[in-house]
Amino acid sequence: GAMDHFIIRLFLIEAGIQGAIGTGAGIIMGFFVGLLGGIATYGWVAATALPVGGVLQSAAISLAIGVSLCVVFAIYPAYVAASMQPVDAMRVEE
Repeated sequence: GAMDHFIIRLFLIEAGIQGAIGTGAGIIMGFFVGLLGGIATYGWVAATALPVGGVLQSAAISLAIGVSLCVVFAIYPAYVAASMQPVDAMRVEE
C-alpha cells in the first residue's frame, strides 16, 4: 500500500541510476575504443593531441542525454505501476 507518488518517484530514481550507470559505462568503453582506434591509425599522436575539454564536454552531454532518455521512458510504466492494485502488481503470469 505505498502512495502513488512514492511509487512513481521510486521508478524514476531507479531509471536515473540505471541510466547513469549504463551511459557511464558506454562513455568509458567508447572513449577507450576510440582512443585505441586512433592510436592504431595515427600512432601515439592521437593520444597526445587529445582535446581533453572537448572529450569531457561530450561525455557530460552524453550522460545528460542518456539519463534523460531513461527517465522519460520510465514515466509511463511508473504511472501504470502506481495505478495498479497491489494484488495485481504482485501477480506473476507465466
